[in-house]
Amino acid sequence: MAATKRFFYGTYEGFRRIQPIPAGNFYRVPTAAQLGGDFSALCQLGFDAAGVCLDRSAGGQVVHQLYNPFTTTASGSGFVRSPFKNNIIPPGSIDANAVNFAKGCIPGTPARENR
Repeated sequence: MAATKRFFYGTYEGFRRIQPIPAGNFYRVPTAAQLGGDFSALCQLGFDAAGVCLDRSAGGQVVHQLYNPFTTTASGSGFVRSPFKNNIIPPGSIDANAVNFAKGCIPGTPARENR
């Protein structure tokens, strides 16, 4: 008479956020346009002829402008970068794997809704 041996194994890993979101704060997820590289909607006052955002802080600094990290060069004691024209990132600079990952994680995107 042979004894049967059975072995069961189970595991669970989860995360639960139990802290409430403070009033006035929201989690933001990228729009479909942003997943495609178009961040022009961030600039509320439009762009100049060079494609630089016209939005300025109270101190006169350019705000809501995206810069290309691959164009960083030394300038005096700091660094400068070239802006993305009209806040649009070229498709060749966007990692398709990162976009697919985001689409799979963000509610409301087509990849997420078709599961």
